[in-house]
Amino acid sequence: MEADLPEPETWAKNLFLRDKKKQHYYLLTLRDEKRADLKAFAAYVGATQVRFASENDLKKYLNLTAGSDPWSRSFGTSKKTCDILERTSFV
Repeated sequence: MEADLPEPETWAKNLFLRDKKKQHYYLLTLRDEKRADLKAFAAYVGATQVRFASENDLKKYLNLTAGSDPWSRSFGTSKKTCDILERTSFV
């Protein structure tokens, strides 16, 4: 299946993040050459701080292992996960 993307040749990276209390999880997708400003991202989602989620959390909530393609997962595996695509305010 081909996706109709505005820039299909662009590489992306995915960051699986969580808030400090491990109540909310985020899958942040951004262009490979971008750097994420985690403080700005935390403010955007209303968290005091965000951190990288553990490999155990990745397996538990997304049923993935490190290095996997998150877009191959079936969406809706966890109600605790929110997918967020790149916004210029935190990259």
